[in-house]
Amino acid sequence: MAIVHVLMMAIGQGFGAQCFFQLWSSELFPTLLRSTAQGVMFAVVRMTLGFWSFFVPMLTSTGFHTLA
Repeated sequence: MAIVHVLMMAIGQGFGAQCFFQLWSSELFPTLLRSTAQGVMFAVVRMTLGFWSFFVPMLTSTGFHTLA
């Protein structure tokens, strides 16, 4: 199952979350605020991912089934 997941992620690289962030920031905000909105969205996502990455080693030490 893990190999299928990795293969599917490799095939669908263009369908990631980045397009959604760009779409939301460009469609939901006025022209003068679009670049700021996009920057804030990317910053929030990257900071959240960075915070989450502190807990990944703890999850992996409990075993693959817990992590999955």
